[in-house]
Amino acid sequence: MDFLTTLKKQVLVIDGAMGTQVQNLDLTDADYGGAEFKMLPDILVFSHPDAVKGIHLDYFRAGANAVETNTFGATPFRLGEYDFSRLTWRILRRTPMAWTCARCRTTRWRTT
Repeated sequence: MDFLTTLKKQVLVIDGAMGTQVQNLDLTDADYGGAEFKMLPDILVFSHPDAVKGIHLDYFRAGANAVETNTFGATPFRLGEYDFSRLTWRILRRTPMAWTCARCRTTRWRTT
């Protein structure tokens, strides 16, 4: 079933609090690349992509039809605070791969 057909037939359920799930991973400062980057969960798609996929997969298993990405501040301005503005497009391109991989592991609903 495609997205529009599903939307006409049912209320779509979206995931919950991504930030809370990231915090529940109990990652160390080193997991973020240092204490100064701990407020930048966007980079987890590079350092811990399986953890990000796991969060998305948990939401799909719980019944979500769609998930949001963990790109809380993946903008050149926000990433510029950490001298990472050059990574903006890499983060934005890599993040959907995480939820797509999680989505492919479920059979409830697909967009293809």
